[in-house]
Amino acid sequence: MTGPAIQTKVWEVIGAVPELLDLVIEVLLARAFDRKQGGSGSTALSVIADIFVSMATRNARLIAGKLIARLLRLLPHFKGYRDKYPDGSSTTTTSGDDPSSSSSSSSEADLWFQLDVLVRILLMLSFDNLVHVQQYLPELFHAVLLLFATGPPVTRATVHGLLINIVHSLYTTLVTADNKLQSLRLL
Repeated sequence: MTGPAIQTKVWEVIGAVPELLDLVIEVLLARAFDRKQGGSGSTALSVIADIFVSMATRNARLIAGKLIARLLRLLPHFKGYRDKYPDGSSTTTTSGDDPSSSSSSSSEADLWFQLDVLVRILLMLSFDNLVHVQQYLPELFHAVLLLFATGPPVTRATVHGLLINIVHSLYTTLVTADNKLQSLRLL
């Protein structure tokens, strides 16, 4: 586990350097997508999510945008998505990585694993509205609506938590009157 000093002195500083973010995000996601390290709920993913949160305190819009874009690029590879939107599948899926081929179960499992990791990291970012809900609202709702009540139970719970945090962030960022803040406390 990384301590608070490393989070603030190293990862926040790296988050402030946009030139490094592409490389750092790819390396962190490659580590998070490693099945040997666990997955949703593992210590490794918790540490990686904490690193993303620390980096996002300096450059939240860029980091959230890259993670949301990565999530949206995964969605067309799912069989259920291609069944609903058949015209979009030809632009995103090639014949070599078609999940409906004979290796569909393993590739579909890999996709769900990656999707679960990305949604879990976005959930961690959403606690402090580091996802920039107002800016990415259409993309977030698109992903949540497609994933709601689908997939493994852990993914369903994570997507539900993300939806709750999106609604909470919208409500708190759009609230200006004190009486609305009071009603939030009652919820």
